[in-house]
Amino acid sequence: MISNIEEIRSCKQIVAEAKQNLTQLDIPFDDNVPLGAMIEVPAAVRLAPHLAKEVDFFSLGTNNLIQYMLSADRSNPLVQSYYDPLHPAVLSSLAYLADIARQNQIDLCLCGEMATDDSCLYALIGMGIEQFSLSAPYIPHLKDFLSKVSLEDARRVTAEILKMSSGSEIR
Repeated sequence: MISNIEEIRSCKQIVAEAKQNLTQLDIPFDDNVPLGAMIEVPAAVRLAPHLAKEVDFFSLGTNNLIQYMLSADRSNPLVQSYYDPLHPAVLSSLAYLADIARQNQIDLCLCGEMATDDSCLYALIGMGIEQFSLSAPYIPHLKDFLSKVSLEDARRVTAEILKMSSGSEIR
């Protein structure tokens, strides 16, 4: 759960030290291990242009990111009605992150339940997000859904919903 650039740099230093130790001990290892950042807090989204220069990929944790962006714990019945993956602030943040990843030519993999909802998945692919990490039971439905949609249409619809101001309007 990265919230600042120093955390990435500390991780890189630890990895460099581990590689140095393995080299000194003459233990073979793959020197080309990709390093990524888990984007789960709003601060990491805003720092994405800087983080992208330090890592090989982003892993986007939608469950936590939505919860922190909207101050709505999806497991707390008192506030779970505010947890909305189609909230305009959430969607614009995800589109921003997808653009940053694309501009910096790094992978972006979405983790979390957001992609299990067809409406959300449609918006996500319209943003250009192509990699998803899901629980195995959701995969057949995801594949079936994706086989029936046009990427061009998803891009067009997503461009329109990114101009909207409420989750209900987006739905």
